[in-house]
Amino acid sequence: MTSPSKSNRPKWSLETHFWGAVAIAAIASACVLLISKKNIWVELEIIVGVLSLISFVYFLFPFYYGIRFEKKETYSIAWKPFSFNESWVDTLGTIDTGGLFAEAGAEAGPLGCLLGFLLDLVVSLILIVVIAFLLWFGFNIVTTGIIVFLLPLYFLFRRSLRVAIAKGRTCRRNLGKSLKFAFLVTITNMV
Repeated sequence: MTSPSKSNRPKWSLETHFWGAVAIAAIASACVLLISKKNIWVELEIIVGVLSLISFVYFLFPFYYGIRFEKKETYSIAWKPFSFNESWVDTLGTIDTGGLFAEAGAEAGPLGCLLGFLLDLVVSLILIVVIAFLLWFGFNIVTTGIIVFLLPLYFLFRRSLRVAIAKGRTCRRNLGKSLKFAFLVTITNMV
């Protein structure tokens, strides 16, 4: 026998649901973009339609089953420190200009060969700096883009689930109310 103070509604993990929703959105978007051969605006409308349908079905379950989430679940991002270790540095390889300037300078004698070697060295260093800057810049752009894209989704998802939990008690095992609230939450999120 269960105590009256304890709820028999199922408990789900909010973090698992968030990453599940991100994965579903990514898979649905990738499928539409790869399969559909229409212009980008039509594809985006199809993506919103597919995501709306998935969102409706997704919210129908929490409303109908009256789920709840762990109250003490924390939301934190653990950043791992970056360090150069020998094995990682060894896999980078080297930048080789092929000795282009040294070969050209060898025809001019020992002084030309030395000047060509120095030019090879300078060109290699410039290439290393340019490649390192492009990798650093690209990594920062990708990281910033992911954060800018996922942060609003996270807060929207979190707010939507709070609504689902609040209405979950009144909608539990009531299909009509569950359909109504799932439709309203879907319209609110997708518009």
